[in-house]
Amino acid sequence: LENGVVWDSVYFLRIAQCGYEYEQTFAFLPLLPLSLSLSSHTLFAFLSPFLNQRPLLALSAYVINNMAFVLAALYFYKLSLTVLKDPQIALRATVFFCFNPASIFYSSM
Repeated sequence: LENGVVWDSVYFLRIAQCGYEYEQTFAFLPLLPLSLSLSSHTLFAFLSPFLNQRPLLALSAYVINNMAFVLAALYFYKLSLTVLKDPQIALRATVFFCFNPASIFYSSM
């Protein structure tokens, strides 16, 4: 879990762990850190005897971001269906959305 904590995820995990400590952390809005903290204390509380706080927050981040990615793909399909009015093309567009090279950012922390 710790190997996937790179780029901006370091800041989000630190904010969820310790709050806004430095000025450079003000650039990151509080919804994701609050969601991480809340889910690690409620949904994943049963793992706290086995994991420290930081890996627990990272696990929460992976779950939240992957759920958000699935919801984004579903809404993208609905939007494509509304705009294009062809289910087959809308499905292809959604598959391209899910499997493009930048999709690694959608499902990572």
